[in-house]
Amino acid sequence: MEELRALLAKLQAQLDDPGLYARDAAKFASVSEAFAKAEAELQAAEEDWLELEIRREEIGGRDRNVFASNPCSFFLNRKLDLRGAHSTSSKDGKWR
Repeated sequence: MEELRALLAKLQAQLDDPGLYARDAAKFASVSEAFAKAEAELQAAEEDWLELEIRREEIGGRDRNVFASNPCSFFLNRKLDLRGAHSTSSKDGKWR
């Protein structure tokens, strides 16, 4: 996203030149098109980032709350084995 912001700033600086259109209408059109494309890409990237951030917070918040209330249930609910094996547990809490 930072690269897109930098590109947008560069393109905007070119578009801010009041004589660009008069000197080179084709360049003005290509810079305008590149600006619109970069702006759309940045908007899509920001929307993707926001969606991922919301998911991360939802997952992180849920896991932190479960872990804080009962650290053992945090691992049992996820069917994790602390030794690193992929064991699972049943609802009665027995390892299988």
